[in-house]
Amino acid sequence: MGERIIETWIQAKHPNQELCEDGLYTGSNYYAVIDGVTSKGSLVWPGEKTGGRFAKDVLLEALETLPADMNAKGAVSYLNDALREASFQAAENPEVLERVREERPQAVLIVYSRMRREVWCFGDCQCMIGGRLYRKTTVMDELTAGARSAYNQLELAAGKTLEELAEHDMGREYIMPLLVGECQFANGDGEYSYDVLDGFPIHEEHTQVYPVRPGEEVVLASDGYPELFGNLAESESVIREVKETDPMCMYRFKGPKGIAPGFHSFDDRTYLRFILEEN
Repeated sequence: MGERIIETWIQAKHPNQELCEDGLYTGSNYYAVIDGVTSKGSLVWPGEKTGGRFAKDVLLEALETLPADMNAKGAVSYLNDALREASFQAAENPEVLERVREERPQAVLIVYSRMRREVWCFGDCQCMIGGRLYRKTTVMDELTAGARSAYNQLELAAGKTLEELAEHDMGREYIMPLLVGECQFANGDGEYSYDVLDGFPIHEEHTQVYPVRPGEEVVLASDGYPELFGNLAESESVIREVKETDPMCMYRFKGPKGIAPGFHSFDDRTYLRFILEEN
């Protein structure tokens, strides 16, 4: 009995694939999709990387050394510690990370343990197991997406064009203080809190654990897919629909940002599909 990878895909939103803040990992002990959080701060990390890219790269390396027999909470804690160590070593002034939350490299991830045959989700990645969708969203994402949509629709009503909003997203500008401020809710306990790896204390117990049975197909994906299906073609078709019908992500596909001119999508996206074979 073992896993067989059926299809994978990783695509940056940016025309330059090297700027992708998503990561895909298929190792001897784990499979994983990592989603580096879009940076809200101003720090530039070694290699001219954003905080999201830096976090993604650190976690890809840490997965290589993650012990095969780890449980879900232990693995998430191990990876968060690796991110803390790397961030403090790379930062010119580590004290800034203590004070200014938006400067911390951040990421969420979803991991499959080949030894335990479990999927572990920390943060707002998504998966399908045996055709059943598991997806977690945050209250702040819904609020900021709705506020941006409303603001941009007000701009349209006042005479702006979609083309003008694509060049200068007034709604995104309007919600930016919320996007920066929401970092104060990271790994908290309140209504607006959310889980993210950032190298500081987290709630390991919030890790979602899903068992995988022999014969089941599994899809691991980042939230770059607004609708997730059991195969790549159908999931990608939704991205094409967004581009054709709602590229500013203001209507059916409300989001905190739209598709910038010349970009592939509104966010990086990663897709991994495999099966746990019975024989």
